Amino acid sequence: MTHLLGLLALSGLVLLVLLLGAIVRYSVVSPHRIRDAAARLRTPDPEGVERACGMRPPDDLVSLYKEAPFIDRAEFYLVDVSTTPSKAWFFAGFNPLTFVDVAEQRRITGVKEGIPIADDLEKGTYYVTERGEIKLRSRSGEVVVARSVRDLGAFEAHAEWGGE
Repeated sequence: MTHLLGLLALSGLVLLVLLLGAIVRYSVVSPHRIRDAAARLRTPDPEGVERACGMRPPDDLVSLYKEAPFIDRAEFYLVDVSTTPSKAWFFAGFNPLTFVDVAEQRRITGVKEGIPIADDLEKGTYYVTERGEIKLRSRSGEVVVARSVRDLGAFEAHAEWGGE
């Protein structure tokens, strides 16, 4: 009986240490690693991204980060006006394209088959696939947002969206 209680106490202690480790990792270490991210948004590092995820970012993605007016915006909608009715996608913000940022976002989001580029504040992650598509992975599954980075760049940015 004493042996069983000892094992239960040890198991509880191990779980507590793991929980504390996760809290420190994602609440302290992660923000420390990606602090000053806004300063890196406009200076993508294609070689670093390739090291982090094994695929080079498309040239259109690098250009988008350097030129698109919405890259440094936060909490806005990108609206695909080429569809009827228009389709709006909420973006909390874009992530820098550097080794540290992409590697950290891959760990946090679990996206392993592409380049995570943004999130939606609801645990959804926008990412670029090897085929160059932009997808959103969320609790409800995956959906294609844009067929290419160029298509995403043609979307209109809106502070609010009530639909058409």
